[in-house]
Amino acid sequence: MQQHRKYFVFFAIMVACVASDQITKQWAEARLASASPPVGDPQLFDIQVPSSAAGTSLEAFLIDDLTGTPAEEVQAIARSRARINGQPVVDGQLTLAGGEVVTITSRKVEVIPDFFHFRYTRNPGAAFGFLSKEHSEWRRPFFIAVSILAIVVILVIFRKVNNDQRLLTWALSLIVGGAIGNFIDRILYGWVIDFIDWHYYRDFTWPTFNLADAYISVGVALMAIEILINKEEPKPGALAPNAD
Repeated sequence: MQQHRKYFVFFAIMVACVASDQITKQWAEARLASASPPVGDPQLFDIQVPSSAAGTSLEAFLIDDLTGTPAEEVQAIARSRARINGQPVVDGQLTLAGGEVVTITSRKVEVIPDFFHFRYTRNPGAAFGFLSKEHSEWRRPFFIAVSILAIVVILVIFRKVNNDQRLLTWALSLIVGGAIGNFIDRILYGWVIDFIDWHYYRDFTWPTFNLADAYISVGVALMAIEILINKEEPKPGALAPNAD
């Protein structure tokens, strides 16, 4: 039973990571994106104007659709972060017509002013937007293949981990959990949902990320600590200093 303990820990952490990542992404999709089904460009999200909303202003329409969003944020979206039928909008009081498509390029919810926001984005690339502008015909299968390869490599490494290497077990579990979380997004949608936005006023902004990215980062950090610890510990069988 003792020899299987590491597999139980690995599986439990991995499942917890994947579940929490997917739950928070679904929350972001439901609460930070539009209440309408998002379609179109995977880097944006669209809302089709129903005939019942014809004649209303863009700002009034978004206030009704983006429930829970502060009025100031809706006004900012209407003025500078929206398009109608692909054309940029600079007037939030523009009158809408039924059937038009309003595209929102970004949406945020302020949590801690000047430090922490929720900002819903769809990232078709990797971290820091890597390859996000490339053609989806090869970009999606490329990232899926890389994700599968990374997961397989980590599982192979994990087989060699001893039961007493708890830090390394946690590290590999977090990395695999995060990788699977983003892998699910790529399979289902072709992009990864990011929504956590850290910044320091306007002086520094960290790229928007999700819990899966955080788990991977923490896992890599734990691996680095494990390597440093093993490097500093004396190897078994090493000769003790001569007391003479």
